[in-house]
Amino acid sequence: MTTALEDLLARHVETGTIPGAVALLGRGDDVEMAAVGVASDDGRPMPADAIMRIQSMTKVITSVAALRLVESGRLGLDQSVEEWLPELANRRVLITPMAALEDTVPARRAITLRHLLTNASGYGMSMTDSPLQRAMAETERKPAPSR
Repeated sequence: MTTALEDLLARHVETGTIPGAVALLGRGDDVEMAAVGVASDDGRPMPADAIMRIQSMTKVITSVAALRLVESGRLGLDQSVEEWLPELANRRVLITPMAALEDTVPARRAITLRHLLTNASGYGMSMTDSPLQRAMAETERKPAPSR
């Protein structure tokens, strides 16, 4: 007998949306796992322990995990993340986006979980030819090109 989760995944395989899938659905002790479709072009069935690239989906998964911790009261949205990421403590920031790299001041506030979840933590991508952009290029610390 198949479960609703297996049926859902199988419909996507049958319509050609995906060749195969593995899913885990659970709440508390009630956990359901399903693996459907194929793992490769040679038709091998999808194993339950298949390793898959999920690329940008990690952002969504991490966000959901963080929000579940907020919901349970273990984290606060406006709580500093420095306890878990001490390297973000005592940050210095450029006085303007076009400032020389040595023209910094102490950050006015700590980075919070809310900042990280809304992409407002101050880590961004400069679209201009700035000293920061040039330094990143020189040290090969620029973002990888999209595929």
